[in-house]
Amino acid sequence: MTTILAPGPDNRFLPDFTEFQQRIAAFGAINSLSQTLLRLVAPGVPDIYQGSELWDLSLVDPDNRRPVDFTRRQALLNALPGREIADLLKDWQSGSWKQYIIQSSLAWRREHPAVFQHGEYIPLEAQGRHAHHLISCARHAGMSWAIAVVPRFPAQLSKSPAPPVGKRVWSDTELSFPQTAPRRWSNLFTGEHLELSDTQRAPLAAILRSFPVALLVDLPDREPGLLPKVWSLVCSIGTRDAGNGGPKPGSGGARSPGN
Repeated sequence: MTTILAPGPDNRFLPDFTEFQQRIAAFGAINSLSQTLLRLVAPGVPDIYQGSELWDLSLVDPDNRRPVDFTRRQALLNALPGREIADLLKDWQSGSWKQYIIQSSLAWRREHPAVFQHGEYIPLEAQGRHAHHLISCARHAGMSWAIAVVPRFPAQLSKSPAPPVGKRVWSDTELSFPQTAPRRWSNLFTGEHLELSDTQRAPLAAILRSFPVALLVDLPDREPGLLPKVWSLVCSIGTRDAGNGGPKPGSGGARSPGN
């Protein structure tokens, strides 16, 4: 093993292997984000191993007895509010976006305990070209709603290892919302706002506009004539692909752990 992984002019295997590894690593990261968010919203108590807030590349189950670099994790966590979403996507190998999903989701869970302790669980369905590449569910209690939206089989969804976002990837795929669900939503991770059409559907190109997973939370009805902050995406019209930059983590949806 040491020999075949040793760099050198005579090692023609290593460049091919490295290119393959980098490609599947990117798809694996998307799978990890999907699993992480589903674990945080599914019925039950989220099980997160100590130190697994970032990538864990162990070939065996994580071990809570292993030493954890808490200093590095705290530094990454402290830096989140000042970072752009596009920066998190570009820096995916650090695992910061996984940490961001965990921090944001747990903060919302803490502020809305009834949704996860006693709330209803509702599987959601998608329609369109890539409907089988989507997993989504809603949690609901009283007036509070949360909907998780994640991709699956990312290697089959797109030939590019880039994050599966925007209309280029999701084409005509739409998500159906419960008929009793609110019309207005906010993406907890990006701060983007979403307003449903009369059909209670939304295009995935709008939901996953700039980030590969979404946790949609309900917005209260706005006052007449008052436009929502950030973006208002009217889903019957559709959206364009995300451009450069984007909202900052914590601006418009995510709260810091101390809040």
